Amino acid sequence: MKYLLLLPLKLYVFVTFLTLPSVAYTSSLDEMLMEMEIHMLASEFETDIAFEKRFTPDARRLRDLENFRRGGTGAMRKGQAKDEQRIANYKKRKRNKLANLDPEKRMLQFKMAKKYRADADKGNALALSFLGLHYATGKGVLKDRVTAYVLWSLSSSKGNRNASLWLNSLSRIMSKSQIKNAKAIITECNKISLKNCLN
Repeated sequence: MKYLLLLPLKLYVFVTFLTLPSVAYTSSLDEMLMEMEIHMLASEFETDIAFEKRFTPDARRLRDLENFRRGGTGAMRKGQAKDEQRIANYKKRKRNKLANLDPEKRMLQFKMAKKYRADADKGNALALSFLGLHYATGKGVLKDRVTAYVLWSLSSSKGNRNASLWLNSLSRIMSKSQIKNAKAIITECNKISLKNCLN
C-alpha cells in the first residue's frame, strides 16, 4: 500500500526530468535547480518574443491601417495610444519582476551563466544554446540579443535543434543592422578560436 501511494510522485519526478533540458545527469540540488531555471528561461524568452512580435513596426503599421479603415485618423491614434500603454505596462511588469527577484536566485543565474560560459568556450553545443538564453533574457548577464544570435548560430551549426528554433524567433524581432553585426561576429568566430571570439 505504501509503495502504491508513492507511485504518482515517482511518475511525476520521472516525467519532469524527461521534459527538462540537461547537459548531463545531475545529482546535486544546485544542478537540479539549474535545469529547472533553464526551462523557465526558455518559457520567458518565448513569451517575450510572442509579445514583441505584436509590436514590430510592420505589425503596428498594419494595425494603424486597419484602424484607419474602420474609423479614420481618430481610431488610428486611439489604437496607437493603446499599443504604447500595453508596451509600457509590459516593461513595468518586467522591471517589477526583476526588482523582486531574491538574491539567491540572482546568484543562481550568475552561476549558471558562468558555468555555461566555461563549457561554451570549449565548443559545447548545448552550453552555447543555454548561454544564448541568458543573453536573450538578461539573466546573470547583461541582456544582449546580438550575442544571443551569435551563440545560437554557433550552436545551431553544431546540430542543436532548440538553438535553431530560438534563432529563428529572435531574428524576426531584431533589426537588419543587429543581424548584420551578429553575422560579422560569426564570420570572425570561424577564423579564430571560439574562446577568443566570445571574449
